[in-house]
Amino acid sequence: MSLSSLVFVAFVVVVYLAFRLSPTRWQGAVLLVASAVFYASWEAPHLLLAFGLVTLWSYGWACRLPLVAAGRAKGGWLAVAIAGNLAVLGAFKYLPGTALGAGSKSPLASIGVSYFVVQAVAYLVDVYLEMIKPERHLGRFVLFLGFFPKLLQGPIERASSLLPQLRDPKPLDRQEVRAGLLLFLWGLFQKLAIADRLAPYVDLVYGDVQAHAGLPAMVATYLYAFQLYFDFAGYTDMAIGVGMLFGIRLTPNFKAPYLSPSIADFWRRWHISFSSFLLDYLFRPVQLSLRSLRVFASPIALFVTFLVSGLWHGTGLQFLAWGALHGLYLAAAVLTEPARRRLRKRLRLDTRTTYRAFRILVTFHLVCLAWVFFRSKDLPSAWFVLSHLGSETRGALQLLLSQGVSHLLLTVIALGIAGAAWARRELPRPAAWRAPGWAYWATCYSLVLAILMLAAERTAAFVYLQF
Repeated sequence: MSLSSLVFVAFVVVVYLAFRLSPTRWQGAVLLVASAVFYASWEAPHLLLAFGLVTLWSYGWACRLPLVAAGRAKGGWLAVAIAGNLAVLGAFKYLPGTALGAGSKSPLASIGVSYFVVQAVAYLVDVYLEMIKPERHLGRFVLFLGFFPKLLQGPIERASSLLPQLRDPKPLDRQEVRAGLLLFLWGLFQKLAIADRLAPYVDLVYGDVQAHAGLPAMVATYLYAFQLYFDFAGYTDMAIGVGMLFGIRLTPNFKAPYLSPSIADFWRRWHISFSSFLLDYLFRPVQLSLRSLRVFASPIALFVTFLVSGLWHGTGLQFLAWGALHGLYLAAAVLTEPARRRLRKRLRLDTRTTYRAFRILVTFHLVCLAWVFFRSKDLPSAWFVLSHLGSETRGALQLLLSQGVSHLLLTVIALGIAGAAWARRELPRPAAWRAPGWAYWATCYSLVLAILMLAAERTAAFVYLQF
């Protein structure tokens, strides 16, 4: 049941009506049942098994940790608790040829597992550090890990943010519901009218990179950057929008990442919930353990953190190369920052708009360079793309036109609408949903019309479902 399908829309309508008609004390149960039905709709029993194992394991250990005296023993038990969750992740996602579904050729064989495992690990660490108290209500804890809009690919929620909303639900606010509907439509537009329109060209080129060397591959890489953004940001906006229908605020996951003036800033704007997890639960502990290395502690910690990030996305060497490249970007930035700061001060660059624009342009191209590894089917394919960028200067426009002039025109129109929304800091944000009723409904109607007119003929699976 994909979030971009009519079946899901009907499902949400039914759940919303049941939620609204239920007494407050039963609304959590409605969402719990809905989440179970949603995950079961993927018809993969091994996924329910994985979710059940992670949930019961994490619930039990979280209740156990406060009873253990502080010291090495408590840290050891935390390590056991985390290792159990990582073992489930490895068994269901990374080990080939298992009977659990992880060995399936389908990229969706482990859909959702990475996300609820990461969320469970963060929860256990927060309990260990006494930042939160363990959740004793099993049903509420299950809903915390498995709330259906964010289950498949985030946002990855912190217990300190989501659990209080589940414990003490607030009365539904009409403006919140209106905002959720508008945000869902905006996400649906990003997915169907932009990401799915860019996908055929990207898939064609990266499906056979030897036949599309040079300019076609370069154009495909740029298009992939926007396909991935609108695909993932579209899912996130849809998930947040559905959450708002039930009075639950999920974490924003994107903040115009391609306008970042540095790689560090890019990671503060891209997949924010995962980036913050890496920062708090991996980078800082590694950095602390390496503090004796002084100036090299942060660069090494950054490199290790992004290697793990690459491994989280997949075991292929291309993902490790992608993570290593971002780790090198950030490590180099930290090591050269003092010299660059002095140079900027001497040349008075920080006050110049052109310098910021130059930094944004450079950052975008560094990110696109890394996307080559992320999108390629293996490391040799990625290297072929990069080593043959200058081998051919024709063919990109012809390939684009091979998709059809009308397809290309509609793609440009959809990107234009998105660009206009970007210029207004993304139209369906707070200012829009507080607009007069006629303006709100006109915006909703326009988005529905745009989706119907501009949606791609073929709908692709969300890219990040495979991670």
